[in-house]
Amino acid sequence: MCVFAYNSVCFKDAFTALKNLKQRTLKNVAIEKVIITCAKKNWYKKTKGWYDLTKPGIFSTDSRMFKGANWIPNTTRGTNNYSHCSHAIYLYEQNVNPILLNWLNANNDQFKADFALTEMIQWIWRTRIRNGEPVDVYMPSGRMREILDQWIHNN
Repeated sequence: MCVFAYNSVCFKDAFTALKNLKQRTLKNVAIEKVIITCAKKNWYKKTKGWYDLTKPGIFSTDSRMFKGANWIPNTTRGTNNYSHCSHAIYLYEQNVNPILLNWLNANNDQFKADFALTEMIQWIWRTRIRNGEPVDVYMPSGRMREILDQWIHNN
């Protein structure tokens, strides 16, 4: 796991990847058709204990996506507000709370993968895929890509 200090390698990798994605792959995509999720502290700047929704955080600084892209929490449910989005950027490595795992007596790899998959699908379903239209999903986490890929090819 990476703690994102402003000058850390992980931050620079994430920052550079977002900037390159916007400048290269998404250069002809209207920014309002992009939905993104990551930790709120990485997308918005935190000042005096509050998130300032008008100032970019460490991931969004200079990404050229802060103004216009639709950032929503990965736990967003029950909304059609993003059903126009054709591109989704999922910057989470989804894990279950260890206390919950122990309480459910479900501390195994299959349960962890199933949990990550359901959370990811719920978030992706906010996009236009719910209308039967294609969506491009960008997911830097190899683990999350593998979980989604296995589910797609097994269903």
